Amino acid sequence: MTHDEKLITIQAMGAYGGSFVKVLAQAWLLADEDNCRRIEAAFPEYMQKYGPGGALANRMMKVGNE
Repeated sequence: MTHDEKLITIQAMGAYGGSFVKVLAQAWLLADEDNCRRIEAAFPEYMQKYGPGGALANRMMKVGNE
């Protein structure tokens, strides 16, 4: 995942996720490279749902372009 894709994913998680997903997004934003990889590996369903190509990331990108 590129840096820009990660930021969009974090924004989508913060905007559309529940309380756990929002806190996870904050942790991911603050994590070092090793812990970022751990978060991505531990929560693939969230990466798919909020990440590149996912409906929520696409919605976030559309909002940013308006």
